[in-house]
Amino acid sequence: MKKESRAKSDAERQQIRREKLKKEGNRKTIYLNSTTLEHLNEIVKRTANSRNQKNDTERNSYAIDELINKHYLDNILEHEHESSEKLIDIYERIWTEAFEGVSNGGIARKLNEEDIPLPHFPEGNTGIRFISTVWTEKHVIKCSNARAIIKAVKAQESKNN
Repeated sequence: MKKESRAKSDAERQQIRREKLKKEGNRKTIYLNSTTLEHLNEIVKRTANSRNQKNDTERNSYAIDELINKHYLDNILEHEHESSEKLIDIYERIWTEAFEGVSNGGIARKLNEEDIPLPHFPEGNTGIRFISTVWTEKHVIKCSNARAIIKAVKAQESKNN
């Protein structure tokens, strides 16, 4: 019975690993010198605001993922449409405030006080729209994800070409 239980446990673990690999992609090993690692740890403390990572590896991975995508968004991704620019501006604002330690709820309150319209960018190639509604922490989290912003901008720009 123990062998069957162990085999089932191994099979379940392998299935979870395959699903994670499919969702998140291959792992990459990176080597950082001690100073850069200290910098990463400081960045992790400031960027872990909007996600529920379970351990240091997830927190480090999220921070690196977000920094790479933020750099891509700021310096490489070309965009011409006004709604793309507006979405990126909102993302930058949220990212900066989160980095400065403002909570998601605090960011939502500030955006509501300033009547900043909520960007709406559903899955698919429907484009970016802005709606007048109350910001929530959930909205702040969605709009603080560089990967989601990049995907929305690409969809908007391809729609306009």
